[in-house]
Formats: sequence, structure tokens, C-alpha cells
Amino acid sequence: MFKYKSNAERIQDEGIRLAERGHHTEAIEYFIKALEIEPENGEFRYNLGLAYANSGDFDKALDEFKISIRYKPDHYDSYFAIATNLFSYGSTWKSAIYYLAYLEFSKTGEVARASQSRLAEMSKEALTFNAISWYNIQVMLFKSEWEDSQWDNSLFDSEEIRTTKKILGGMEKMYGKMFVSQLSEFCAKHIDNGKEFIRVGKNRAAIAQLFTGLEILPVNFLGLCMLSIAYARAGDHQIAGDFLDLLNSEKIDPDMRLKIRDQSRRVRAMMEKDGFK
Repeated sequence: MFKYKSNAERIQDEGIRLAERGHHTEAIEYFIKALEIEPENGEFRYNLGLAYANSGDFDKALDEFKISIRYKPDHYDSYFAIATNLFSYGSTWKSAIYYLAYLEFSKTGEVARASQSRLAEMSKEALTFNAISWYNIQVMLFKSEWEDSQWDNSLFDSEEIRTTKKILGGMEKMYGKMFVSQLSEFCAKHIDNGKEFIRVGKNRAAIAQLFTGLEILPVNFLGLCMLSIAYARAGDHQIAGDFLDLLNSEKIDPDMRLKIRDQSRRVRAMMEKDGFK
């Protein structure tokens, strides 16, 4: 049966033809044109990421691969591409997070056929990071990104109650509501994807989605809580406990703390059921 192709798909096809002939710079122009029509097309984002990677722009490639899984959360090739890209940067433990997510979708894929020793090593790397150190670095990076002008550092003062609403309110004064709304929306999309993956038992994919969202907006405490649940369900109780300790150490607004307390009980119950204290 004939399938009608949209204008965006026809532009995308031309970009693919150019990329196949090695004309990656020209292909990028076509992929960008296609995305101007369908900006939330995960497949288009993935192809743009490949073109950037093949032209040597690995930073832009990584950005596009991450956007790809935002809009097409089961696009396993994007998880593989993110893992490969991060591994080349030397971020082995973070690469492993996306690598393990890839394996949940593609048991017979290229990476799954790699030696068992490499898989075991990569799995181990995914458990070697310190949750609290990672979070503090994310907050530091988040702050430094917006300190070019009159960023109010008191918003991150440990003596203050840290609320997502308060911090974003400070950003709105500087950069406008539309920009901050978009930032929150992008983070929320990854967190929603993570929740859905937890629901269907794809906990490694959930972890990858939640990490991606929290790198956009690390002060999303519900996202941190969902990350602890995903790790607990994946059997990584030490990391799940670390994230709970992190949440308990933060001064969070009362409404959010009630939600987190309820989720924390669920995580602790899972951990105790598995004999982890």
C-alpha cells in the first residue's frame, strides 16, 4: 500500500541520500529544514546527530541524540549513539548508563554481541559514580551557565529552601518566561518518559531518561526521587539509597517533601524486601 510522505519526510530523505554519499555538511542543512517543519521528530533528530558526528561536531551530535530520545524514547539507536559519544569523551560511567538502556531495547544489537567481559566492565562502571557528587556538579554547572549576567546565587544558598519554583522564578526575571517554560518542559518530558519506563519495567531506560532530564534542570526534586525508584527497581540499592539521602539533606518546600516522603517509603520497602538495609 502506498504511503504518502510529508514534505518534511521528503526533505529528510534527500538529506539521507546526501549523507550516504558522504556529503554530511549539505545533509545537515536538509535535516535542519525538515526539523523546522517537525521539530519533535525523534528520527529526524537522530539523523541530524549522525550527520554532525560524521562531520566531526560531536558536541552538537550528542545534543541531537539526547533530543531524539526525548521525543522518541524507545529509539534504541540513539541510546547507543549517546553511549558511544560519551565513551569517546572518557565519561565511561555515564556512557554505561545509556549502554545498559540500549540493551533493554536491543538484545541482539551490535553492542549486545560484544564480549561478556566488556559488558560486565561497563555494567560495573555504571555503579561506580557517587550520586551526591554527581548532583552537586550538575547544580554547579547549572549555576555557571547562567552566571554571565546578574544571576542571583542566593537562590542556591544551602540555608534557603530550595524549590524548583523559586529558582525558575529567578531565572524568569533574567531570561523571560518563554525560555524558562521551555527548559522546564524539556526536563518534564524526560521525567515523564522515565515514569513510563518504570511502569513497564524498563528501569535502565528510565535511568537514562531521568539523567538526561536532570542535566537540563537538576533542581527538579521529583526527578531525583524517580531516579531513586528506578535504581531500586533495577536492584542498585546503594545508589537508590544515596539519592534518598541526597533528597533528605535538601531543604525542599513542604508540598514537594510530602510527595518525596511517599515515594521514599516505596523505595525503602523495595530495598528491605531485597534484604538491603
